[in-house]
Amino acid sequence: MADFQTRSSIKLTIVKKQLLAGVLNLFLMVMVGSYAVRLMSLISIEIEEVAEIDQPLMKSVTQIELHSLEQETYFEKLLSIMRIWFLSISSELNNVD
Repeated sequence: MADFQTRSSIKLTIVKKQLLAGVLNLFLMVMVGSYAVRLMSLISIEIEEVAEIDQPLMKSVTQIELHSLEQETYFEKLLSIMRIWFLSISSELNNVD
């Protein structure tokens, strides 16, 4: 008899069950939404760090590479001029003999 009284006091109607399911779903959606918003804010912070720190570094690296390529071009031109100069000297030496 005591078991019967416990069941009757917990007995829920269909409307109450649906209301409870709706409230539970709403609570879970709020929890998932707040977690997603928190993760998006962390991603936003990381993107700002990339924009403020990494991009200036990339500009510096690009400038260094550009100067390095310019120096390589000048060195190749110098080698070409020296090659021509040595060829002209060697041809003059050959003509002197």
